[in-house]
Amino acid sequence: VCATGVPVVVVLVQGRPHALPAAVDRAAAVLNAWYPGPWGGRAVADVLFGAAAPAGRLPVSVPRSAAQLPVFYNGKDHGYRGYVDQPASARYAFGHGLSYSAVAYAAPRLSRARVPRDDPRLTCTVTVTNTGDAAVRETVQLYVRRRSGGSSWPRVRELRGFASVDLTPGERRDVAFEVSAETLASVGRDLELVVEPGEFMLETGPASDRTQGAPLTVTAPEAGAP
Repeated sequence: VCATGVPVVVVLVQGRPHALPAAVDRAAAVLNAWYPGPWGGRAVADVLFGAAAPAGRLPVSVPRSAAQLPVFYNGKDHGYRGYVDQPASARYAFGHGLSYSAVAYAAPRLSRARVPRDDPRLTCTVTVTNTGDAAVRETVQLYVRRRSGGSSWPRVRELRGFASVDLTPGERRDVAFEVSAETLASVGRDLELVVEPGEFMLETGPASDRTQGAPLTVTAPEAGAP
């Protein structure tokens, strides 16, 4: 069908991500409907014919092929760094999702770039702009990545916040995330949640593989301080 040159949209009705390189590479678009329920047909039709704009985001990553499985998350680094025959990155990363418009992200701004471990509260703000011609509901995502320090937190991005905003064509809005100890906490040596000193990156973007970051330093109490 794709060989005819007629644009083809692949609708996936599934309960888990599947690697479908042959279909994805040839299709004009892919719509992941998951298990949409008895009214799913109408919902899919509304999206395909423009009565509704897609606004979902992937809660998982979609592999490039079955050869990338099994995958490991939040573990120690492995002996390998990639694959011989394909990139190590996901085909569609966690948080990925498209709509009928385009949204531009500015770099995130922090109200404090250096905070004490005992009071790490700050605000992370990002400006988003609808640069397309259609209204869109954008899910702005906040990730935290530790760059140094910490007893157990691996050097991976972790989703620590998100916000949905409605943007008309050309509209620009600031989205603010309140960062607290809960946002920066990780499991310590005693298996309790704790904010450990070190270097962090607070990253915002439309998906886990398309982020911009701002550095944050969490400091330890001075020697002799109570």
